[in-house]
Amino acid sequence: MKRIFVLIMLSVILIFGLNYTGLYNIDLTVQSLIYMIIFLAIVSMIYRIIFKFIKSFASLFIIVIVLIVLYYFYVYFTGKPIESLDLINQYLFS
Repeated sequence: MKRIFVLIMLSVILIFGLNYTGLYNIDLTVQSLIYMIIFLAIVSMIYRIIFKFIKSFASLFIIVIVLIVLYYFYVYFTGKPIESLDLINQYLFS
């Protein structure tokens, strides 16, 4: 219920903002209000989906960086790289 009220208020504010700035003239009717609520709901869903992907990619990137640093320390302390990881050895230690 709270989310619906927030969507209604945001759509009214958005309609007034568009009318005030002169970007687009929208009459404040029930139909335009419903269209604006649907538009805001779709935009918020797209934002949530994109944000979840960004969080997952950021965590994967951090995990990869941590693994490369751990591998570098392993090679530094033992003095010999793992031979099955020749591709990484070429980029890190060439």
